[in-house]
Amino acid sequence: MKGILYYFFGLLIALPAFSQPTVSLNLPKVPDDHVYMESYAAAPDAPAVILQDYGELNFGLLSGSLKLYYSYFREIKIFTEAGFPWAEVRIPFNEDETVQDIKGFTYSVYTDSGKVVRLKLDRRTIETKRISSTLSEKIIRFPRPMAGSVIMYGYTIVSEDFGRLRPWQFQTSIPVLKSEYVTRIPDPLTYTVVFQGNQRLLTTKKNSFTHNMDLSIRPSSGNFPKIVGGYNQRVFNATLEEVRYSMSSIAGFEREPFMNSPNDYLFRLLFQLSKVRYTHRGTERIMHNWGDLNDRLATHPNFGKRMDKVKELPLNISSRISALTQGPDQIKAIYETVRDHMQWDGDFSIFARQSLVNVYKKQVGNSADINLLLTKYLTLADYRAYPVLVSTRDHGGIIPVYPVLEQFNHVVVVVEWKNKRIFLDATQPFVPMGMLSLRVANGQGFKIHPKRSGWIPLLAKYTRDRKTYTRFVLDKEGNLDGKIVHFDKEYSAERTRAVLARYDQQGEAYIREQMIPEFEDVEIKAHHILSETTLEDPVVIKCEFQTTDFINDTDDLLLISPLFSEGYEVNPLELNSRNYPVDFSCPIKENYILVLTIPEGYSYQVVPEALHVKLPNGEGEFVYQTRIIGQHLQLLSKIVLNKSRFEPHEYDGIRSFFDHIAAKHDERLVIKKAL
Repeated sequence: MKGILYYFFGLLIALPAFSQPTVSLNLPKVPDDHVYMESYAAAPDAPAVILQDYGELNFGLLSGSLKLYYSYFREIKIFTEAGFPWAEVRIPFNEDETVQDIKGFTYSVYTDSGKVVRLKLDRRTIETKRISSTLSEKIIRFPRPMAGSVIMYGYTIVSEDFGRLRPWQFQTSIPVLKSEYVTRIPDPLTYTVVFQGNQRLLTTKKNSFTHNMDLSIRPSSGNFPKIVGGYNQRVFNATLEEVRYSMSSIAGFEREPFMNSPNDYLFRLLFQLSKVRYTHRGTERIMHNWGDLNDRLATHPNFGKRMDKVKELPLNISSRISALTQGPDQIKAIYETVRDHMQWDGDFSIFARQSLVNVYKKQVGNSADINLLLTKYLTLADYRAYPVLVSTRDHGGIIPVYPVLEQFNHVVVVVEWKNKRIFLDATQPFVPMGMLSLRVANGQGFKIHPKRSGWIPLLAKYTRDRKTYTRFVLDKEGNLDGKIVHFDKEYSAERTRAVLARYDQQGEAYIREQMIPEFEDVEIKAHHILSETTLEDPVVIKCEFQTTDFINDTDDLLLISPLFSEGYEVNPLELNSRNYPVDFSCPIKENYILVLTIPEGYSYQVVPEALHVKLPNGEGEFVYQTRIIGQHLQLLSKIVLNKSRFEPHEYDGIRSFFDHIAAKHDERLVIKKAL
């Protein structure tokens, strides 16, 4: 196995001059012992294991242009049917990249002969799928995988983006025996490398080679920070720096419930161009610190320059704000006009793709198009508005040690007004002014500012707040006439509005599938939705219905679940131990109030006892109370979490907290029928 990696790719090292790499994708034969391998001793229950994961980055000239060649090779052993998803490979690539030379094989042992059979990938079956306006993917489905198969494949990605090299990820959800990444970079280009993970597990070996290079490197007028190369009839000696990054015996990453993006924890390498030695004007520092990033973006053709070309407010905005006093009302009017006028195309980006004037005319754009336009309109209205680079929660947190652009994927707006920060994001139609969407409230963002750039906190200051009011009347035939009211505020309102939008005003369908999904025998008599579009107000959804669900009927007793379809009958934190923080994204308030009326002659035989559980330091509490007044039962369940993130050493406490909630919510009322 060890020798396979080193003869698979013979790219730039053997070349006498700096030229186009010729990638040989004659994949090596998989040894029979890999195919007959029955399990991986370090993780015997793993459904699959990556035997080899190898990548190379090389630079080469093609038709006078300097290009990057990313070449990849992977060998995967599948042990069980649960590992079959690894026989489908997805290769993401952006609009500036091409994927070529895809080859692969499936090796399997067929029981009738006991021999190893190799099936070649039919490249005609490879599918190309558009993910967003800038991102696509190749989908490779390997032929006839089975338990015991080995999947081997390789491909090359060609790019011209020298500023943000593609990252390398050592860790996956299954174990990796060997992962190695080799970069060979000419010394006119200097990159800073950021490693995320346990540094002791990473092995780094460096080497250097001298080459004659017919090369010219100069600043590009295209997307920052691209560099272009070309022939200039000048041959000079340059050093090619080779760095080999290796890790072995990497455990599979197990995602845990209520955690932020796995990108925060996976072992990986990030690269950022920091210096360039140009052919004719010496060395330029591209990005050495966060101030450099600020200065570059302020004058970047697809960032600061895009805003500079917007010279006036559109008529519908100027007329709307003309009668308003300067301040929050004007800010809100500008924000709402842009938000309601524009349609987000679903693509997160830190760079505008087109003229911002045309963006407003076309009424569609990526996240940078829309929010950079909003920033400019606010500044034209004499507000101190600035773009803020952010990373959404699913993209991962920020490592602030070095300005790596790859860490950011989105732009929001901050308005500084009377010592307050007002955050705006016109891509989120269900978020009121000043409230950060939960996908953006991800720790911190970097504000681009002419003089005072820097980090600002992006915190979820609002709560996921839902109050549920229920009233049920039981008759002697076992029918329940019920009424449920959901009263959603802040982040609960944002989520409810977003879900309602998917139902296209079909209120009854929403109620059946989202509000009472566990009710099977139910007749909806009436429903009503209030404050659906006024974002500052709560969303109130009312439903009246009749059902026989949630009642267990014996000869003389009735057992009723008083939480009905609400609450936690099972602890959502089911793991016995925790390796990563528990992250609820925001503080939580959940109140449930029940009034149950039973027929005359019936009586409450068993009623859950009251309970009050507190977390330390005011971090949260659970209150459960019941009260009987004649034929009426009043029940209150209140859950409050003032803290949204709990570290692994706090896990036992928060898990015990939810144990109490689940146990109490699972208790039943026992009602004795009339004799």
